[in-house]
Amino acid sequence: MRFNQLCILIITLVFLLFNFGAVRAQKYDIIVWGAGNSGISAAIAGAEKGNKTAIFFTNKTDFSFLLEENITSVYFNDLTAIIKPLAKEKGLTLAAAIKEKALISESLKQLFSNYKNLDFFIQRDLMDLSLEDKIITQITVGGSNYIKEIFFAKIYIDATSDGELLTKALVPLQIETEIAEDFSRFVEGAVKNAKWDTKALLFEDLNTVRAKGYYRLSALNAIATEDKQRPNIQKNTIAAGQLKGALKIEMESGESYSFLSLPFTVPYFTIIPQKIDNLLIANAFSTTKLGQVLVGQPKIKTDIATAAGLAASLCVTLETTAKKLPVELLQRELLRKKQAIVHFNDITANSPYFEISQYFGLRGYLNEASFNAEELLSEKRAKHWQFLSNQEAKLIEGKTTKGAFLQQLYKKIKEN
Repeated sequence: MRFNQLCILIITLVFLLFNFGAVRAQKYDIIVWGAGNSGISAAIAGAEKGNKTAIFFTNKTDFSFLLEENITSVYFNDLTAIIKPLAKEKGLTLAAAIKEKALISESLKQLFSNYKNLDFFIQRDLMDLSLEDKIITQITVGGSNYIKEIFFAKIYIDATSDGELLTKALVPLQIETEIAEDFSRFVEGAVKNAKWDTKALLFEDLNTVRAKGYYRLSALNAIATEDKQRPNIQKNTIAAGQLKGALKIEMESGESYSFLSLPFTVPYFTIIPQKIDNLLIANAFSTTKLGQVLVGQPKIKTDIATAAGLAASLCVTLETTAKKLPVELLQRELLRKKQAIVHFNDITANSPYFEISQYFGLRGYLNEASFNAEELLSEKRAKHWQFLSNQEAKLIEGKTTKGAFLQQLYKKIKEN
């Protein structure tokens, strides 16, 4: 009799285990939900500072991003370099290899091997999220073998394209629209009496472009001003870039308009959602076509994700929230990684003028699209820069270049 009762008990426990799942709990400093290039960039940026980090490749994760071209990310290149020989060994094309769970798992294991404090989980589903006083306290995850797991973190990063964490956290959407007045100063003289169809400037399906923060990127952010100067630089910028060529807007009527694109900046608050204090976004979004074209560029997406990872790391270290994090500290970390926060056409990360271009560009000294380090500096502009910096520098009219003069000012600023 006892034997039969014991068997029934064992069968009952097995049934409960496989149908309701065993619950395991794990704690991390940073959790990145969702992968792809953005998720990987955010996770590694967060883990590099020694924070215990977890990245989740959900059941929705599409590794087809490895087939994309023109993604400027060292992690993307590293992962591709790992997968290709493994695929070749098995006689698979890259397109076929990214569908093989075991091969992907081995590739990720190799990619993250240099980061002992970074764990990865594949084929997971977000089952639940607990929210208390604007803080995500835990997430419940389901995966293979019906095992339920509870994860705790100090900071969470949503790297999914459809905002899974945001949806679970019931973050309200803030929908903004492009309006005709935004364009009036640019189209005057070029397109007269244009009647803008504001609906055509919006994504028709707003569910595909969830408004992740407070960001409203309008024409003023990315199109040349009347005097052909660059748009105003956001003081809390975390990424910067420029579209090649002109921005083209196509209307429902069939008409299209083009605008000169100049360097733009992506402000920090694009990655901070409303009403959640310990959540960051690895993908900046705009609810307008114009804005989405800008923040959707591969390099900009990678830079934004890196900024999210570094911001999370700083929040953990300083024991603060994303909203209270001093953006100057984040900008300093980004510049240490040679990530531009102000874009100039003639400045790269390896340029000898990279550091000073970022410093003075951020402070409004330069309003051109190019740095033009070898351009001769006028006395009028030199006096203006000295006034702004409250520093003196030597100017030999007709000989001193912009780059040399700014180097003098920067040296004195650093000394003081």
